[in-house]
Amino acid sequence: MKRFVPVAVLCCSVVFAAAAGAQAVPAAALPVVHSSPAASLDAVQTLIEKEWMGLADAMPADKYAFAPSAEDFKGELLKPDYTGVRTFGQEVAHVAAANFSFAAAISASKPTVDLKAVSTAFDKPTAHKNLVDSFAALHAAIATLTPENAWDEAKTPGTTRAGTVAYNFGHMRDHYGQLVEYLRMNGMTPPASTGRPLANPTKKS
Repeated sequence: MKRFVPVAVLCCSVVFAAAAGAQAVPAAALPVVHSSPAASLDAVQTLIEKEWMGLADAMPADKYAFAPSAEDFKGELLKPDYTGVRTFGQEVAHVAAANFSFAAAISASKPTVDLKAVSTAFDKPTAHKNLVDSFAALHAAIATLTPENAWDEAKTPGTTRAGTVAYNFGHMRDHYGQLVEYLRMNGMTPPASTGRPLANPTKKS
């Protein structure tokens, strides 16, 4: 055990020296990062929105009616049950309507649109516009958050206004992952994956 003592002493010396050096640096020289709850959450919202709009833009209008079916799987693969799954347009409409609903909960207000109308508009021009508008509603709602009200209870019991933002991040990511496969099943590469190194490249024989 004794042979480890010098190493331990050396490690402690390095840690204390680093700490002493940090204390010697004037406070004005250290970087200070100020970010409000709204700014932090809105930055994540912007990233998710960019990827979502990439999908919505890339899918041709006639493919907004596409939904996977067992016939898409050939050979000896198991035939998945796709009965009743949403079309691409229905997915976009669902997320747009959910975004408007979540925006209202985040900002402690009422939805600014007819949620039923949004959730049943599946054609590309309408669904796409509703999606764009729903993201604008989310940005506006997130902007209402402050350090004082971010943890206020939301309209949905058991969660907070900031918690609702986080929950919707998961909701959008969930459906984004589904629609990535819709694009791939139609021979398209999701825009967010374009130009990236292949994660599983074909091995040369």
